Amino acid sequence: MEGKEFIGRTDSIVSDGCKNQVLTTLNWRTYPYMQISITTKDTPLVLDDVYGTFTGYPFQAKAKLETDNAELTKMLEIGRRSTRSCAMETYMDCPFYEQLQYIGDSRIQALVSIYNFGDARLVRNALNQMNYSQQIKGFTASLHPSVDNFTPKDDFL
Repeated sequence: MEGKEFIGRTDSIVSDGCKNQVLTTLNWRTYPYMQISITTKDTPLVLDDVYGTFTGYPFQAKAKLETDNAELTKMLEIGRRSTRSCAMETYMDCPFYEQLQYIGDSRIQALVSIYNFGDARLVRNALNQMNYSQQIKGFTASLHPSVDNFTPKDDFL
């Protein structure tokens, strides 16, 4: 990783210096790598452990792939892990950056959810969420829910 620059979300956690503290972020994170930068005052800081905890939708694998090709088997496992990581209480585009539910992405995720996991709970949720975003003339938001609530404009009325 030498010579590379870390970009993306960051967290700042401040220790009060006492022993046996357990510190965590307020929201979950996803990352391929982690950079830890520590600045201390007069007393050195001792880290006993640093770890990540997997968080994902509780899909249970139903589909099977029987093959002698270990690479295909590994690809299926990576795909399942990615699918679980891109689903919480809604589907999301990407757990690292946007964390938004887009209608186009949700269609693909819905098909994967049903085929791979036999689970339609998030499919129903996504359809309901997009229905909630529907405007007077039938237009839906391309993403929903969102902090930027889609409100009708005069040209939609």
